[in-house]
Amino acid sequence: MEYDIRAYGGSKRGRSHEVTGKPCQDSSHFGLHPLFPNIALLIVADGVGSAEHSEEGSRIAVDVVKEYLESCSLPITPEMMREAYQKAWDAIDKHTEEGTGWPCDYDTTLSVAVFDAESGKVVYGHSGDGAILAIGLDGIVRSLTTPQKGAEANSVKPLRDIFSWDFGEYEGPFVSVMAMTDGVLDLLMPGRLKLTDEPIYIRLVSWLADFKFFEKKGTPIEECFAKRLSYIQSDIHKGITNDDLTFVAAMNIHVTSEYRGDEYYREPDWAALNEQWKRMAYPSLYGGSDTGSAEEKESVPEEAKAEDIKVIEPPKGQRDYDKAILMAASDRIYLARIHILKAFEAGHPDAIAYLDPKTLGSLDDPWERTRCKVMIAAGIDTAYQNASEYCRSKGEYVKAKEYADRAKAAFNKLAGRLDIVSSRGRPR
Repeated sequence: MEYDIRAYGGSKRGRSHEVTGKPCQDSSHFGLHPLFPNIALLIVADGVGSAEHSEEGSRIAVDVVKEYLESCSLPITPEMMREAYQKAWDAIDKHTEEGTGWPCDYDTTLSVAVFDAESGKVVYGHSGDGAILAIGLDGIVRSLTTPQKGAEANSVKPLRDIFSWDFGEYEGPFVSVMAMTDGVLDLLMPGRLKLTDEPIYIRLVSWLADFKFFEKKGTPIEECFAKRLSYIQSDIHKGITNDDLTFVAAMNIHVTSEYRGDEYYREPDWAALNEQWKRMAYPSLYGGSDTGSAEEKESVPEEAKAEDIKVIEPPKGQRDYDKAILMAASDRIYLARIHILKAFEAGHPDAIAYLDPKTLGSLDDPWERTRCKVMIAAGIDTAYQNASEYCRSKGEYVKAKEYADRAKAAFNKLAGRLDIVSSRGRPR
C-alpha cells in the first residue's frame, strides 16, 4: 500500500489541575521512525493523580520506550513491545532508588502504537485506562484496547502492575491510528453511548483522524491538524471531563478509506440518550424502583443484566456531590464541606466548579453566600476576601475586618462561627 504518513498531537492541563495548581501529568510522543519513514510511533502516558511524582514517571516511561523502539530493526513485534515496557518500568524503579519516594509515587499509565502505513499493520502495548483507536481501510472505527480499571471504578491499573500489560498486533489494514489518555477517551467513547450498539463517537473520531473528512485540498494539512487539536483542547468539554487531555494520531493521507454511508457518521441523539441514562441510573426519581420485582429480574437476559451494571455506574463523586448540595441547602456547612471535598478529589466537574472562587456570584444571592461559606470551611483563602467585601458593602465593618484579618481556622470550629449574612438571618 502506498503511503504518505503524517502525525499530530498535543496535551492540555485538565481543569482539576488548573484549580489545584498541579502541572499536567501526561507525557506523549508522536512522529516518524528516524530510520523507517513508513513507521509512526505514538506514545501516551498519564501520570496517576494520587502519585506524588506521577508527571516524572510518565515522562520517563515515554522517553525510554521512544528510545528503545527507535533503536529496533523491523519488523517491530509484540515481544519487542514487551521489552520496551520492561525497560520503562526498570528505568522508573532505578530512578526511585537513586532519587526520592517509592515506585508507587511515580505511577503512570502507558499506551503505545507502532503504525506501519505501508502494510496498514499496528503493533501495540497497553497498560492503564487510556486507549488506542484505529480506522480501517474499510472506514470502520475500531478500539484496539480495553481500558484497565481496578476493583473500584475510580482506580486504574498503572505500569507498575506488570501482570496487566497487554500486547498484540492487528493486520488491518488501517489508514489511521490514535492513542489517548482517559481524558480524551471520555470524549470519544462517552458513557452515554454504552446505551447504543456503537460505543464509539464515530462522527468525532472520523473528523479527527480520517483524511477524507479533512478540509478541501487547498488547506494545508498543518492547519487542519491545528484546528482539530484546538477543538480537543477547548473548554467545550469541561462538563464532560476535567482530566488532563492528551491525543496523538498518525494517518496515511495517500489512501482514502471507504465511505460507510450517512447513517454510520450521524450525530448521536444526545438529548434522548441523556434522558434514557437518567431513567436507568435514578429510577426512583421517575416513579420506578431501584431493584425491580423478582418477575422483572427473571425476564431480563443475563447479558442485559451485565450491560446494565456497566451503564448504571454513577459519575465519579456524584453521590458525595449530591450530599454536599443537600447539606448546603440546609446550611449544614461542615457536612457540606466534607462531601464537596470528597467529590472534588474524585474529579467531579461540578464540585470543582463549586469550589472555584472565580465562579462565585454576588453574595446578595443566598445560594452564593452559602457557597462562600463552604469555600471558607474548605480552607480556600480567596473566599475570605469575598466575605469581607460583602460585609463592607452592607456596612458591617467589624465583620469585614474580621474576615480580612482571619487566617485559616480549624474546620470543625469554623462552621459554627461563620456568619457572613446580615442581621436579617441565615438563608434557607
